Amino acid sequence: MSRIAIIGFSGEKLPTGSGGGAALMRTERFRSVLEENGHDVKMFSPSDRLSHGREVRKFLKENGRFDGIVAISMNPALAAVRSRTELPLWIDLNGAHLAEMQIRASIETTREILARTIHQESLLLRRGDHFSTVSDSQRLAVIGELLILGVPDGTDISHEMVLSMENCALSIPEKRTRNRQEKITILSSGSFNLWFDGDTLFNALEIVMKEEQTEFISVGGAIPHSPHKYNKFKNMVSKSKFAERMHIRSWVDNNELENAYEKADIAVYTDIPCYETELGARTRVLDWISRGIPVVCTKGAGISQDIEIYRLGITVHQQDSQALASAITTLIENNNLYNEIVDNQIRWCANEGSPERVFAPLLKWAEAPHHSPFKDKPIGKNPVAHPRSPDFLFRMAIEHIRRTGISGLIRRILRKISRG
Repeated sequence: MSRIAIIGFSGEKLPTGSGGGAALMRTERFRSVLEENGHDVKMFSPSDRLSHGREVRKFLKENGRFDGIVAISMNPALAAVRSRTELPLWIDLNGAHLAEMQIRASIETTREILARTIHQESLLLRRGDHFSTVSDSQRLAVIGELLILGVPDGTDISHEMVLSMENCALSIPEKRTRNRQEKITILSSGSFNLWFDGDTLFNALEIVMKEEQTEFISVGGAIPHSPHKYNKFKNMVSKSKFAERMHIRSWVDNNELENAYEKADIAVYTDIPCYETELGARTRVLDWISRGIPVVCTKGAGISQDIEIYRLGITVHQQDSQALASAITTLIENNNLYNEIVDNQIRWCANEGSPERVFAPLLKWAEAPHHSPFKDKPIGKNPVAHPRSPDFLFRMAIEHIRRTGISGLIRRILRKISRG
């Protein structure tokens, strides 16, 4: 078997409320599936400093021979690339970073973070040997990016450089039973990301909670780049006539989180129409399915297609509160459908959603880690200059002046100076 270095995220470097839970979970899934299949795995979590390439280089030097590297998510993958390692490099693009930054650019004063992310993702695509994505849609998007950069050439036109590996089940759930006479608990968990559609969810809850036996619990909360999503939802709930049965608990420890899962009868998420929804993942859904909690969600993300195809819950069109409420009510009232969905989840976790099935492409590569067949330097150029280059700095200065004026640019410069 192979000796593999995983460059990813660890819990101690991701504080609660950072919004990095999905990256942490993705790293853990990669680590566990490689170890369970007999590979010798060594894990390293780099910092988010510019020196992280040196950190990885030091880690590789101090830990002996490796056959290959698996780097998970943007920052760890950048650290692996900047280490200048020549080992075969598998990069997991855990989420559609550019689509996420497009949403951020819609609420921020400049598009600087979008420009930086374009540059960073291009660095990854020009260096990686193999790539994995969290959805079939993201796989096609990444192939398009690679073709624009000219990475795949005519060396081997059949070579699969990008593989879709959705998030797998955590475990096979036990059969859940419920008493219709008991209170029905509707759960929402995880970060209030920019894609979160709080209006649709709240309006649906206002309809559903006319039934006195229902309650709503939200565990999870604000993250640095979208505090307004959480604050707005929390404010709406505080003004609801059902507020006493709507419990907004923000971030909680693992014990309280597990208690919320155990109590939940139905789990729900809603997202806005955007490219991130089409390309990205909804990792929290795997927590629910792995515990046998029927899901009600909006269509769009890749996991919603599995939910619909394998009947792991009920999907509805985006921004349709009435349809969302009707789906929740259907699960509350139809015990046969509810039990059928739980049975479907058990089967899915043991088959289509199992780690062995989902991560089969990675396990095949790990048997003999190898470089891509494309040896020549990519013919395409990075579409955005290096963030410390004169060209980038000039363009961002113009961007700041255009959007915030000279005073905005001066404030930006002073903030940079004060941070050292």
